[in-house]
Amino acid sequence: MKKAIVLLAPKILRTDIEQTRFSQIESDYFFFNLNPCQDKYKKAQELAQNTSSCACFCYGVWKNPQQITLIQSLLKTKKPLILLSVKDPIGAHLFSDADALITTFSPAIVSIKAAYEKM
Repeated sequence: MKKAIVLLAPKILRTDIEQTRFSQIESDYFFFNLNPCQDKYKKAQELAQNTSSCACFCYGVWKNPQQITLIQSLLKTKKPLILLSVKDPIGAHLFSDADALITTFSPAIVSIKAAYEKM
């Protein structure tokens, strides 16, 4: 069954995401290292192809080039992409092609909750 959304995020955010309403979304979840390897790009693209839209968290993306590559691979799928840049909102400018950009200055649960409310 095709999910309405796929949620992708660095593993470092998993526990905090699971404590928010993001965990209640009927979704496929995919967690990756801050610098994911190429097989993770492929898995992320596969998930994106089998969904209506994607929500992807980035964390310190400006200093994690493989995370940039993973997000760029999601943009190439042409699926609607909501980018949630936590901790360092400066990285969001790298993805102006995203359909929506939500930024926070912290990866704390309260910031992730606020990002959910904006979404």
